[in-house]
Amino acid sequence: MARWPLALGLALALTVGPSGWVSVSRAQMGHEGMPMGPSGPPAARLDLATDPAPPQPRLPTTLTLTVRDAASGAPLTDLQPEHQRLLHLIVVSDDLALFSHVHPDSLGPGQFRIAYTFPSAGPYHLFADFVSAALGAQQASASLEVAGPAPAPAPLAPEGTTCACNGAQVSLQVDPNPPRVGQPARLTFRLSQAGQPLDTLAPYLGVAGHLVAISQDLQEYLHAHPGDQPMEHGADHMAMPMASPTARFGPEVTFTVTFQRAGPHKVWGQFSLDGDVITAPFVVQVAG
Repeated sequence: MARWPLALGLALALTVGPSGWVSVSRAQMGHEGMPMGPSGPPAARLDLATDPAPPQPRLPTTLTLTVRDAASGAPLTDLQPEHQRLLHLIVVSDDLALFSHVHPDSLGPGQFRIAYTFPSAGPYHLFADFVSAALGAQQASASLEVAGPAPAPAPLAPEGTTCACNGAQVSLQVDPNPPRVGQPARLTFRLSQAGQPLDTLAPYLGVAGHLVAISQDLQEYLHAHPGDQPMEHGADHMAMPMASPTARFGPEVTFTVTFQRAGPHKVWGQFSLDGDVITAPFVVQVAG
């Protein structure tokens, strides 16, 4: 799974057909506004179709996703499992109030489908992580609008360093605080329950936890795991071994990430306990 920052660019090709097919190609943008990827232009793109079109709030929507070679437009036929799935899909509302980490079913080479219910109207972003044997780790994104009057955007402001999440208490420590652009930062989650440290966390998709961070302007996307080592353009995740199903973790789980944009970021830590997923959201202010 890719973990370099994805600077979603301003280059956008969007076509909507009568069947609800949406073709989205986003170029990653560097500091000078030039398209770039982890080592050049984006190698993959994500196409999205919805049924119904447009999606309706609080009603199931069928999402059909196709990952393609950005140059040829051909579906990618060489996807490889990464963290036990061929494709990881992150769904967020544009105000980052809603977050989902889901895994569509494979329909065939490069194509996936999932039923998803959007809780409210308004704009949403979808971020896909996957690994191609030829292209390596990739990230691609699409956006869509759920029909109807959208609620007022939720403010994105720090609300403390502790939350009650799925029956657990989770705190976040950031070092350095605040983190600075271009410098590795350690984000340590500490979990407890009824005042007792939680040291019985099971592997979640093969590792001690997952972390997703998205900037308020939706221009930076990070997906990290414990043990990742920061690199100029991401981590060598392919070399990271998966944990035994019987392994246990906690009460602290630490991620190392390097932010590339200043400003507020929403951060979600995800952990597995007794068959349930604990999702702990926080807001982190990144200094320039």
